[in-house]
Amino acid sequence: MRRTPAPLLAALLIAGAVALAPLVTPAAGLRAQPATQTPAQPPAPPPSAATLQLRPGDYVRVAIWREPTLSGDVLVEEDSTSAFPLLGRRRTAGLAWRTVRDSLLAGYQRELTTTSIVVTPLRRIHVLGAVERPGSHLADLTVGVVDVVAMAGGPSEDGALDRVRVVRNGVTVSTRIGAGSSLSELDLRSGDQIIFDRRSWWDRNSVVLLTSMLSLMGVVAVLVRP
Repeated sequence: MRRTPAPLLAALLIAGAVALAPLVTPAAGLRAQPATQTPAQPPAPPPSAATLQLRPGDYVRVAIWREPTLSGDVLVEEDSTSAFPLLGRRRTAGLAWRTVRDSLLAGYQRELTTTSIVVTPLRRIHVLGAVERPGSHLADLTVGVVDVVAMAGGPSEDGALDRVRVVRNGVTVSTRIGAGSSLSELDLRSGDQIIFDRRSWWDRNSVVLLTSMLSLMGVVAVLVRP
């Protein structure tokens, strides 16, 4: 078998490079863009029942066994109070959550005979980015980032659970958050955005790129074989 002439081989290699250019060029473009740096901040200690405080815009979830009309999510209003069925208006913001919780439980226990009463502090978090159903969700601070993903329908096809950041008032306050992190560790506030970024260009295109390169190498090997 005759060897492929050098000019033809060169032409084949050039054609292969041109075919792969659309895949390689975006990666080069991404590398050329300077990354926006966020000043490093020490992580905030997780709030406990003694230190956690509600703010206007937060919610209190009340769950009372066999009392659906008394159960539900109650807004913490701008005047730092919340209007609870049966109990009336109570101050809920600016106090230690333990104080608020104990006051609510004592109030309900005076009025009701049931012992199954649970009150939970909630933040309204906006889940955005590469998730199936971006939107606003009420989140218990005891859940983790992975649970927030589930609230939003899970990650989209190109979503990355290792590329999560928190944005507050247009400023990134936390980056590279692990999927196992709890919301209490992040000290989230109502109105914060948890943004799930897309997977990197290489993660999304590596299979196609490597397959194309192997196919090109196979063609070249056949053509140059004696």
